[in-house]
Amino acid sequence: MAFPLFPCTVAFCIGITLSGWIQNPPHSLLLAGFGLLFCSWLLFLLKTNNSLFTFATLATFASLGLSWACLYDCSFGPLHLRTLVRTGQLDLTQPCRVRGICTRSEIQNQLGEQIELNVSRLENRRSIYLTSGRIRLALFHKNEATRPDQKAQTTRNALPSFSMERGSSPLINPGDSVEVLVNLKRTRNFNDPGQFDYVSYLERQDIYLVGTVKSELLITKIASNQGPWHQRTVQRIRQRLLAELDKWRTFSEEGTSALKALLLGTKQGLSPQIEEDFQATGIYHVLVVSGQHVAIIAAVFLGIMRFLGLPVLFKLTVTGSGLIFYCLLTESQPSIVRATLMTLFFLLTLHSDRDRNLLNSLSLSALALLIIDPFWLYDPGFQLSYLAVLAIALV
Repeated sequence: MAFPLFPCTVAFCIGITLSGWIQNPPHSLLLAGFGLLFCSWLLFLLKTNNSLFTFATLATFASLGLSWACLYDCSFGPLHLRTLVRTGQLDLTQPCRVRGICTRSEIQNQLGEQIELNVSRLENRRSIYLTSGRIRLALFHKNEATRPDQKAQTTRNALPSFSMERGSSPLINPGDSVEVLVNLKRTRNFNDPGQFDYVSYLERQDIYLVGTVKSELLITKIASNQGPWHQRTVQRIRQRLLAELDKWRTFSEEGTSALKALLLGTKQGLSPQIEEDFQATGIYHVLVVSGQHVAIIAAVFLGIMRFLGLPVLFKLTVTGSGLIFYCLLTESQPSIVRATLMTLFFLLTLHSDRDRNLLNSLSLSALALLIIDPFWLYDPGFQLSYLAVLAIALV
C-alpha cells in the first residue's frame, strides 16, 4: 500500500471517538491494545492471511486510540486546576489570590490587555492549593491618570498606572511572576444547540478559569524573567514585532491590525466592521495564519540556500528550525502546527531520499498531534484543516 499510515490514523481516530462511550479501566484497554499488537506481529511474521493481518492492525490502532484517550483523561493530578474545577473543590463565590507566571500578554483593541497565567498557587476562603494549569484574565485600563490619593496607596511592588496609547507595551510581560486578587469563574457555553464549544476550546489550551481584574493595583509583581527561557524569548520577540508594526505610519490603524492578523495571527485589534466586511466578501480566511504561510517560508528558505549552494543537510536543518520558530511565534495555532509537522516530515523524506506521499505526511502529522492531545480531534480548526488537505490529497 502506498499510504499505509492513512487507515491506521483513521482507526486511531475512531478509537478516540469511542472513548466517550466506553467506561472500561484504562489499564485493561491498554492491555487489550498490546495484545492485539502482539497478534498483528505474529500474523506479519507468519504471512498467512493479508486480510486478517490488516484487520488486526486496524483493530490494534483503534484499541490504542481508545486507551490513549482514557489515559490522557486520567493524567491530570488531583491538584490540577482541571480536577479542582470539575470536582467543585474551589470556592469561586469569593475573590481568590492567585500566584503564577505570565505566559502570554497582549493588548486588545486599545482597551486593556489579556493575560494568561501559569498558576502555581491558588488561595481562597477555604484553603490553599499548590496547583497547576492556566487561567485567562482581562485587565481593562483607564485613560485617565491615577489620582493623587490613589498614588499614595500604591505599594512599592504594585504596578504603576497605565495610560493607553497606540503601540503601548503590555503592563504584564511574559515571564513576570505576579500575584493577583481576582474573582474567578468557570467558562461557559451558550445553550444554543450546535454552537461553538468554547469551554473545550479553552481546555485544549490548558485554561480552566477566567476572570476580570478591575484595577492594576490588585496585581503585585514578584519577579521577572521566570519560566522557560524559550517561551519568554519567543513572546518578547512577538510583542516587539507587534510594536514595530504599530510604529509604521504607512498604513492606517485598521490596515496595521489586518497586517498583524495576516502575519502573526493576532486578531484582537480588528474592528467588528472590518471582520464583517471580510466575512461578507468571503475572504475572512486571509486574516488567519495557515499552511500557506509555512509553505512560503519553507520555499523562501530552500530557494535562498539552494542559490547559495549550501549542503543539503544544512539547508534542511535551517529550514526546519525556521519553521519551528515561526510556529512558536504564532502561538502554535493548530493549522500552523499541522503544516509545520507535515513540512518537517517532508524534509525528512528529502534527506533520506524516500518516496514522498502527501497522505502519509498528513497521517503522520495528525497521529503526532493526537498523541500530544487526543482531544484535538474535536477541535473545529483541526477537523477543517485536515479534511481540506485530505480532499486535496485524494483528488
